[in-house]
Amino acid sequence: MNYRKKVRLGDVLVKKGIIDENQLQTALSRQREQGKMLGEMVIALGYANQKDINEALPGMLLIECIYLVVAQIIIFIAVPNKIMCAVGLLVGVIYAVFSSFHLSFTIRKVVYGGHKQSSTLVFGYIVRFLVMIILLALLYIFKAGDLLCAIIGMFSEKIAAYLSPLLDKNRSAKGENSTGEFPQTDKNIIEKESE
Repeated sequence: MNYRKKVRLGDVLVKKGIIDENQLQTALSRQREQGKMLGEMVIALGYANQKDINEALPGMLLIECIYLVVAQIIIFIAVPNKIMCAVGLLVGVIYAVFSSFHLSFTIRKVVYGGHKQSSTLVFGYIVRFLVMIILLALLYIFKAGDLLCAIIGMFSEKIAAYLSPLLDKNRSAKGENSTGEFPQTDKNIIEKESE
């Protein structure tokens, strides 16, 4: 069994350019030896600091909001059933924001809280899946919004996950800091799960 595939946080840190593949392998090796969480090991080895790992959420939320605004404009210009589509899309994007925060909280529990990685991540996935099913069922039962538009809205999370590293690289190339930061008491880690 390939241990590397179980460690999604490591994949995300490499994908975002926070650490490279060699640093990940070193951190994984030390993690196994010392029994620490990967995030703690990456920080302890000096490859990244907590701020590096915590900065992704503001950029993702910005992308999700831009996605919502652009999609709503397209709906009001091009779609005949404007209200149903707009409500569906809004519900989808609200779910995406919820999912981003929930995933952040789940990963934070694994990285810093010492929770068992596999069961915590699987439970978090199940919670997010059930919330998605409930929202879609409510839209369908009450005919409150278009289901296809809701699913399109939910894709804003994936789009944000893929565009966020590009924004981070663009900002770091210009020498800028992140777009925003949460207060110390409410810092969050957001790393997107690989499919």
